[in-house]
Amino acid sequence: MLQSSTSQISALPRIAARSTNRRDHAALALGIGALLLLTSLPYLYGSLSSPTERHFMGIVLDVPDTAQYLAWLRAHQQALLVSNWMTPEPNQPAFFNLLWFCLGRLALWTGMGLAESFQLLRIGAGAGFGFALFWLYGLLAEDRLERWLATVLVLVGGGIGWIWVIEKYAAQRSDLLFPLDVQVAEPNALLSMIGYPHFLLAAAFVLSLTLIPAIRAIQLAP
Repeated sequence: MLQSSTSQISALPRIAARSTNRRDHAALALGIGALLLLTSLPYLYGSLSSPTERHFMGIVLDVPDTAQYLAWLRAHQQALLVSNWMTPEPNQPAFFNLLWFCLGRLALWTGMGLAESFQLLRIGAGAGFGFALFWLYGLLAEDRLERWLATVLVLVGGGIGWIWVIEKYAAQRSDLLFPLDVQVAEPNALLSMIGYPHFLLAAAFVLSLTLIPAIRAIQLAP
């Protein structure tokens, strides 16, 4: 009985230490804002460098997949169920995606274009994932420094695959030395922040609605 009480008491300081002050929130918001600004540079370059006879479509990564996402967004502006617009064969409307439906309707009501809607999703998903991640590590980290280090490593540590792009050109290689460090988006938060915001939005929901509540329930259980 004494050992159980002692273990519960010793756990309380860790829970109290996870409280976040306004300075942490402000620093996190500034850091996420800086990352979103940094990942906006390819889009800014594409928009400013496109010749007058061409139009930048707002896609900088994975043209086939992103074109499909934008096609769903556009189709959901007109109908609840949509058909596959990326094939020449006629097909009956049967597809529904809640994310692109909501974004498509928002774009329809506000008059935003496809590229602007995608940027709105990119900003919202990046910010949501960053704060959810910081919340998660507030429950798991031993101290404030560990919490910040874990958050920063996830947000930018998976995004250093560009090193192999530089190495490729420096060594005059025909391909990347470790291509999966660059081409796989799911474990790469920085790459997802550039061109795959729906991955980050899904991760933010998983953390906020399932993992974090489960961890809190375990920590607060008697």
